[in-house]
Amino acid sequence: MITGFLGIGAVAGAARNGSGDTDHRLGRMLVAADLLTEEQLTEALKHQAQSEGKVRLGNVLQDMGFVTQDELRTIASDQADSMGIPPLPDSAASYAIRVGHVVYVIDGQQGSIALLSWQQQVRNRVGDLLEISACPLEEWQRIKREAAGERKNDLGKHKAVRRATALFDDATSRNASDIHLTLEKRENGEGGIIVQYRINGSLIRMPDMPLAHGEPMFRVLLQSMASGGDNDVNENVDQHAVISDPALLSGHSRQAVQIALSGIRLARSPIMHGQCMALRLLYNHKSEARGTGRLTVLGYSARHLHTYAHLARLTSGINLFTGPTGSGKSTTLFAQVNAIVDTREGIRVITMEDPVENEFKHPNIWQYKFNAKSDEEKARVFAGKLKTALREDPDLIMVGEIRGLEVAQEAINASITGHPVWSTLHVTDPFAVIPRLVGMGVDRFMLADPSMLSSITAQRLVKTVCPYCEPVMMKNPRDILPEREARALEEWAPLTPFGDLAKVRLQSSGRVDGTECPHCRGTGEGPRTVVAQVLPTDEDLLRDALEEGAAVARRKYMARDDCETGMMAHGILKVLSGRVDPRRLVDALGPLIPPARSHRKLTEDDL
Repeated sequence: MITGFLGIGAVAGAARNGSGDTDHRLGRMLVAADLLTEEQLTEALKHQAQSEGKVRLGNVLQDMGFVTQDELRTIASDQADSMGIPPLPDSAASYAIRVGHVVYVIDGQQGSIALLSWQQQVRNRVGDLLEISACPLEEWQRIKREAAGERKNDLGKHKAVRRATALFDDATSRNASDIHLTLEKRENGEGGIIVQYRINGSLIRMPDMPLAHGEPMFRVLLQSMASGGDNDVNENVDQHAVISDPALLSGHSRQAVQIALSGIRLARSPIMHGQCMALRLLYNHKSEARGTGRLTVLGYSARHLHTYAHLARLTSGINLFTGPTGSGKSTTLFAQVNAIVDTREGIRVITMEDPVENEFKHPNIWQYKFNAKSDEEKARVFAGKLKTALREDPDLIMVGEIRGLEVAQEAINASITGHPVWSTLHVTDPFAVIPRLVGMGVDRFMLADPSMLSSITAQRLVKTVCPYCEPVMMKNPRDILPEREARALEEWAPLTPFGDLAKVRLQSSGRVDGTECPHCRGTGEGPRTVVAQVLPTDEDLLRDALEEGAAVARRKYMARDDCETGMMAHGILKVLSGRVDPRRLVDALGPLIPPARSHRKLTEDDL
């Protein structure tokens, strides 16, 4: 039972008298608590003035997105104290206690004469600012025990959350894929937080954060903002968790960049003299492209799209996207599943991810939710969910990642029963997928059938040259590459539609006039693009991989007339077309190697 509360707007003005002074005190307290900036307060007061005093400051601040309701309620305790709210009478101390803006009362005592008299005294002084909440005796006793220091802890939590969301705002405005935080704390108490963003694959150092701000933020990221994983901070062990609450993934002011995140994946570890934390930013991928055009946007070639269109029509088989961490596997998986739903009407798709990295916006796609902490538990839950999915009439199943034997076996079972499965696997060489699965414990004979394992895609992400910067053309490859790699680039040229190196562009550091390019912020880098190899499997390929290993299987396959081009050939085409600096291709794939003597001619469809 709750009585006598006008709503959070009353915090700003509760006012029978002196509402302007009350608004002023509230604004100053929010600024002092680091929950509001001077600029935001000034802007809010201007908006309030336009209402001629009819709208209280608290309502304005909320409407503008500058503060949350919880933050106003937390600060309400200080606001109430500053206005001189009289203490509860001694006779009510045995059944009532005030914590901030709420007076907790034992059930049945809220109508006592002493409490009603005090409530009227408060109303006469500041208006209906307080909330009266009745609760059972046991709950009231717990609240009383925890009351000491509670407001201070809540206020500190709100400050830390605000700093964390401001960090997310800034990182996403720069299109960062990850945030790296290094907490250094020395024995003498000195230290701080080193903040780095991974942008286009490179770590960029940002302004450091003081230790007094960083330590609470480390705690609140795991304890108050994350759901699932390890929510109790233990500085001596590795921990992980996921932030998925939309309220924590959106900006808090009109000036803030609107965050397009579906979640944030956290991993924290102890290090020498402190802790480190990596936050993977999981973006909502919005694209106007439809069908296989979704893959074109990522950088896949027309030949790749033709292969994927064929694979999308298969009614069974496992299709794997492979590559190291950060190679864009999950993004491509998301795009391909969307492309299939675009082109195959009336199908039911069930997806299993932990965490959910992308939210599908389609009624035909069911995304399972998971609650598991350890990797071992996740494997068991995944395997169980796969069994459940088979009973729910799916036409296609998507598994975020094949983590171990249990998930691999259930994926194979799904394929056997006539369900195409699309998933990812951490492996750097597509021809090593078979040995990797055998190493997990999958029966060899299950991997010899191309209807069981339909395709393997390998991909990497490569930085492009900013298309808006002044072009810097390569004059001599030996000026930037070792002799062997320069010669390899020259040997590739006759096999391509370009014929020579005339279009090769290098990454610049700005514009000819010395100004900074607003699109790349002076880095000379454009968005990353995919370099990939798409392998539809057949009996020969699978047999070679099983019997003779990855190296022999690769050599035999690439010598075939019908082989699909490798990642190196795809990347070389993007270099010779002027989209990729050859040095950035080396960063992604290693030293450039010449084409095999039997390599076929490349066409525009391969680009």
